Amino acid sequence: MLFDSGQAYDGRAFRDCMHEAATHGVQMVRPQRGYLWSDDDVTFDILAPSMPVLADTGDDINENSIVAILSYNNFRELFMGDAGEASEGRLLASGTDLHADVPMFSKLGTMDPATRQRQRLLRPSVHASPSSPSAATTRSGTQRQRRSKR
Repeated sequence: MLFDSGQAYDGRAFRDCMHEAATHGVQMVRPQRGYLWSDDDVTFDILAPSMPVLADTGDDINENSIVAILSYNNFRELFMGDAGEASEGRLLASGTDLHADVPMFSKLGTMDPATRQRQRLLRPSVHASPSSPSAATTRSGTQRQRRSKR
């Protein structure tokens, strides 16, 4: 299964991904806020995009990223995709429970101070960034190396 926000984009990697998915018969899903996928004890709850999609933000492709919470028993991980300030503001205004044990922010190193402050309000034990998969930042701000399985 492949989730696609439906936001128009013409990047080469995106086109290649969509082509391979179609070639291999991968199920395409365009989830919106409220979409819930569950299997056994794992739940994937889509928080964004929601309708109407964000427009004229200066970065509509990223602002309409899929945002989701993965839950497994009492563990929650927040995936923000490339969502930025406008999408984040919409989520915060909606009152959505963004509590997560591990929030995954792909733009963690480039966000403005106000966004970082809002993220600190989540009080996670670990911040993770896919741009740095070998390291995680603890609540105290120190880097912790992850052990890789070999």
